[in-house]
Amino acid sequence: MKLFLTMMMAFVFLGFGCVAPDNDGDDFGIEPMDEITETLDLAMEEPEDMSAINVTLPVPGSTVTSPLNVVGSARGNWFFEASFPVVLKNAAGGTLAEGVATASADWMTENFVPYTVTLTFASQPAGSAGTLTLVRDNPSGLPENAEWLDVPVVF
Repeated sequence: MKLFLTMMMAFVFLGFGCVAPDNDGDDFGIEPMDEITETLDLAMEEPEDMSAINVTLPVPGSTVTSPLNVVGSARGNWFFEASFPVVLKNAAGGTLAEGVATASADWMTENFVPYTVTLTFASQPAGSAGTLTLVRDNPSGLPENAEWLDVPVVF
């Protein structure tokens, strides 16, 4: 038993002797908090090119009628199985039309892919406002993957 205790104590002392401070003199290689914060700030910077979707038609603020043809291009990660949802709402937030924009080229890319969708809706009071919402398809349902683009329109 004495031999066992002696060996255990030797391992413990040798173990502590093997842990050496890093070059900064910090014990156990722990980084100062300001270095960690700086690293996190760099990781959270937005990329220079944040545009992931473009709408060619309708132009924001333009007058729209039914049927509404929506045309544009989006990066491949906006699509799932070559499509993503599109919703047209009135000023009160009521849904007037829903549709699915479909890619007209290979969507399995990081590049821009053209899309189209046609929405049919009941006529609205002239001059009233609405919003066309293009929603990134998010099959995972994870909030961090949720993205959308609102395009203001006039009826």
